[in-house]
Amino acid sequence: PVMLQIMAIIQRERGSLKGKRAALYLDSMRYLLVHRDLARGLEPLLDADEAIQVLRPLAYEMHVNAKKDELPRHEVEGILQKELQKVKPELSAARLLENIRDRAGVLVGSGADHFMFQHKSFREFLTALEIANRGEVQLLVDHFGEQDWWDEVLLFSAGISSPNIFNEFLKQFFRSEKNAGATPALLLQMMEEAASVAEEPFKDVLNDRELVWQKHYNALKCLRLRLPAEWALKLAKQATRHEQEEVRELAVSILREAEAKEREKDKIPPRLEVVIKEANRFFNPFELNAEYILIPGGEYWFSVTGGKAKISDMYFAKYPVTNKLYRRFIMYLEGDREIAELLQLLPLEEFFQHVKAVAGREDLKNMQGYLETHPRTWAEQLRSRYDNDRRFNQDDQPVVAVTWYAARLYCFWLSLLEWCADEKGEPDWEVLLQDMYRLPHEKEWEWAARGGMRIYPWGNRPEPDVRLANFGENVGRTTPVGSYPEGATPEGLMDMAGNVWEWQENWSSGSSRKYCSLRGGSWLDDPGNLQCAARANGNPLSRGNFIGFRVARPSL
Repeated sequence: PVMLQIMAIIQRERGSLKGKRAALYLDSMRYLLVHRDLARGLEPLLDADEAIQVLRPLAYEMHVNAKKDELPRHEVEGILQKELQKVKPELSAARLLENIRDRAGVLVGSGADHFMFQHKSFREFLTALEIANRGEVQLLVDHFGEQDWWDEVLLFSAGISSPNIFNEFLKQFFRSEKNAGATPALLLQMMEEAASVAEEPFKDVLNDRELVWQKHYNALKCLRLRLPAEWALKLAKQATRHEQEEVRELAVSILREAEAKEREKDKIPPRLEVVIKEANRFFNPFELNAEYILIPGGEYWFSVTGGKAKISDMYFAKYPVTNKLYRRFIMYLEGDREIAELLQLLPLEEFFQHVKAVAGREDLKNMQGYLETHPRTWAEQLRSRYDNDRRFNQDDQPVVAVTWYAARLYCFWLSLLEWCADEKGEPDWEVLLQDMYRLPHEKEWEWAARGGMRIYPWGNRPEPDVRLANFGENVGRTTPVGSYPEGATPEGLMDMAGNVWEWQENWSSGSSRKYCSLRGGSWLDDPGNLQCAARANGNPLSRGNFIGFRVARPSL
């Protein structure tokens, strides 16, 4: 509650809460320590920056050395007095402590003569400030991955603009052993929070071909977040010549996405002819050139029935749908002019009418009973429940907490966009719903994951571990798609095991049409659910933070 109150005041004074979190916290600290008193006509004991300078070492002592939420009064006063000698020697630590407790409310009493920061994020922010001022970059690298105690300090440190130590952090971290495995989700969050990012750390690591390829891959995942910076595009182009296939493919994907964003910026409507087709894959311009991979058809023993299943050639999205892509769908439903070219291609009212025309179909599982009466409310109805949760809402994380119906509507939207771009005329519902973009049937998904033979998407061995997939709460949240390239299928499909369960097109057998099938396991699950034959089911209205979806397409 205290942070909500402060943010409301900052928003009132600033006019908005836009900006990095570190900058918002700096404004919040200044408000609590000085500006609130000034508004009351009271004279503060120190100016805002002096007060922050005095409190930084206290937070550091608690967090780094003592590893405690609180310290006894005599230790707190000792640290404050030492710092006061630098800014205002005549002021006693006891008086300042009482002032900060009683008027600013940054520190509060705890138990018998102990003190703690009123909100742990105050301590974490001030600790990050002190680390930045000391230039202790290696300390951040050493504690990277200690989730409960250090994640927030690391995130704040990335967002501090003065002094900026994030670029030096990247330079050291990219070369560290902590960057030798799957792409750390926290690293990408730090990139999102960063006050500024320079070319040098990326150039340094990508030009060193003595490093293991995974370090190059992870650096490219970070670089993707700096588009459309010219230096980022230049380095991505260089990486298309990398000797490791996974790195080359990621670099190509980055360039395709940049190309799609450039077209969007210029308000050029996507057209089918700009779908870039290559051997066994295509890039969808309606999803920022998202990559789809051809899975050749065949026959295999389907685990659910025990009988043979015949599968036709089919394209699968390389990744589950991300927050970035799904938010474009929500923006479309809101009529957001940022994606005017899509609204021009498929006017919103036209989309609403098409949905109403098919919502009663049996294969859409009573879609008409799910959707709210007024289409203008659909954006809010279909939005992810975790869209504002920092654990799950990063652009490259898979979208979660969307119903089966929301996932299916996203696919239908893609089909309609392509239909309109190709100027095919009157819609053919059977083609749009079954022969273009849709969710995979679980027998199709299982074939794509196991190739008829494999236990896991990557093969029969090794057993799942932290290099191959996100499972068993080993990360504690979803991870950005493509973070585990060693866990890909031989064809290149990523995240087919772990991260999120994926909605399937079909009802779960024996469920009396109450539950839809789910495949793939999630970040919460034990290793057994990562097997290609593992399955679960969910009410199509389910909105768990462990369920997402992947788009498939039977034909081109």
